[in-house]
Amino acid sequence: MKLSHYRGPRRSLIRVDFTISLMSFDVSVDRRSQGVCVVTLGGRLDTAASAQCEAALAATFLDPPRILVFDLARLTFIGSLGLRILFRARKIVEGRGGVVAVTNPQPAIVKVFQVVAALPAERVFASVNEADAYLAQFQEWRPGDGGS
Repeated sequence: MKLSHYRGPRRSLIRVDFTISLMSFDVSVDRRSQGVCVVTLGGRLDTAASAQCEAALAATFLDPPRILVFDLARLTFIGSLGLRILFRARKIVEGRGGVVAVTNPQPAIVKVFQVVAALPAERVFASVNEADAYLAQFQEWRPGDGGS
């Protein structure tokens, strides 16, 4: 943050310049030949980004590929609605005899996948916020943890 002060003849002006860096989300869908589709996800797939992701995948779900690959090399966070999108994609593609694969997940994302697989079937969260808070604890960096 930069703070500057200007004193003119009639008034005093204080100007504050700052930049807010928000973790963004990006998605790209690459339909390749022979029924293969690669979806690349980057940034934070949280509640705010889920609508953007669903919109990008809408056409893919209308005509599901034989093989759907999610490249997660640049995905740094996934919340409950992000998981829902992946589960829905799997249900649609595999329901038509296709295959869904995940490549290049970051260690924190792998941990979330492991946690979700380990949850008892009867585990129910009271809200999306509660589920996101539960999943976030496995993805937040803490000093000394090496980022995993």
